Amino acid sequence: MLKLQAVQLLRWYSDMRSWLRSELQNVIKAEVRQGIKVKLRERKIPEEKRRIVEEAKDLLRKYRTFALLDLSNMPSKVITYLRRAIAGKGVVKLIKNRLFERALDELNLPNKDEVKKYLQGQNIIVFTNMNAFELKMFIDKIEVPVRARPGMTIDREIIVPPMKTNLKPGPIMSLFGRFRIPVQVREGVIWIAKEVTVAKPGDVVTPELTSLFEKLGIEPIVLKPKIKLAYETGLVIPAEKLVVDVEAIKNDMLRSVAAAISLAAEIVLPEPEV
Repeated sequence: MLKLQAVQLLRWYSDMRSWLRSELQNVIKAEVRQGIKVKLRERKIPEEKRRIVEEAKDLLRKYRTFALLDLSNMPSKVITYLRRAIAGKGVVKLIKNRLFERALDELNLPNKDEVKKYLQGQNIIVFTNMNAFELKMFIDKIEVPVRARPGMTIDREIIVPPMKTNLKPGPIMSLFGRFRIPVQVREGVIWIAKEVTVAKPGDVVTPELTSLFEKLGIEPIVLKPKIKLAYETGLVIPAEKLVVDVEAIKNDMLRSVAAAISLAAEIVLPEPEV
């Protein structure tokens, strides 16, 4: 008996749901026929995120160019250098990908979907009124020296010059001996007596080499910001298309000028004597 009642109750519940769904659809159709808009609940973003979106929109309106830079494995020091370098020429902002996407959507910028393809991982955005190629050349000149960590690869020759270290004699002497750095003790501190190459391109940084760099205040690794793309007044330019060979352009211009002078000299007609 109880089983039969449960089955009947389930059927009644199912029929009631179907009836309610049908009635709701009829109400919506009636509202639409009468020209009344049916508002659906929109997901609102928190106030702080809304402020960031609005700030991004203001920057997109103010500047004609922006560049996405890859922030992966970049220390905060690189961002600080970049901000100092771009000061007076533009603005550097850290904006989460989803919030920047929302700003692009709300402004309905041309080719916004192409930009979104590059909004992966950690990014930093540079806004400026420089053209895209000028911005790329500007950023390429930025080099940031940073401390080495074990496992990193040296990309240039590291030379320790003769100098006063201000280090006191002690166990540190064995570290210098490991790298065959000749030292002397004068005035109660260690002096490096002769220039020594302690690392070459391709060398992997070891804990001992890291310790040596830290003791001597050497920052052997040079990091450069990497552009993923530039966007200028609706045009999306990937990083590989932003390469400009200044020397080649300069040589082409010089050849063109020389050819023009040569052609002008050949077609000159002598003026009759007066």
